[in-house]
Amino acid sequence: MGNEMNKTDRENHQHQSNSILLVEEQFTHHSILKQTLENSGYVICKHLHGETTLYEEISKYEPDLLLLNIVQPSQKTLHELAKIHQLAPLNVIIFAEKDCPLSMQASIKAGVSSYIVDKVPADRLNSIISVAQQRFVEHQALREALEQAKTELITRKLLEQAKGLLMQQKNISEQQADENLRQMAIDNGQSLAVIAHNVIEVSGLLQIKIKH
Repeated sequence: MGNEMNKTDRENHQHQSNSILLVEEQFTHHSILKQTLENSGYVICKHLHGETTLYEEISKYEPDLLLLNIVQPSQKTLHELAKIHQLAPLNVIIFAEKDCPLSMQASIKAGVSSYIVDKVPADRLNSIISVAQQRFVEHQALREALEQAKTELITRKLLEQAKGLLMQQKNISEQQADENLRQMAIDNGQSLAVIAHNVIEVSGLLQIKIKH
């Protein structure tokens, strides 16, 4: 019984880490690609036709990988992929029958990790998925770093503006204004960015009242 439970645990872990949403334009229940993936240890959480609404299916099944086996991505598919890339980033691989540089460029721009033209030999499938996953992870790390840099820049600008307002209103030094902001953040249990935004907002409201 213990061995059976361990086996089940391993299978559940495999489902969680290797689940694939497979979408094929030429849909068949006896898909060679589907069979090859399953033989390689991947779990097909759902096998769909190419005209499906991808974002809804991703939200429903939460796969680790979206794999499209199509002639070439349509504008609708590219729109769906861009939406996924923006709202629910995911490793995406396209196997395309038609070689079209413009479709490839548009797909990569929409967040596709790997775009493969023509059929892929079974012995290359694992390496293709592995490389695509590595690209996806690296891209996400870069994306997060850029977002963090943007946030830090916005925060610095807010702090500088808030400090300037406090210095003017209270006739204090920049260091004192900075200390005031930090103390307000501690007292209110809020971030410096939120406190700075509040100071700027209150100052703006006060100026409006004074004018009236």
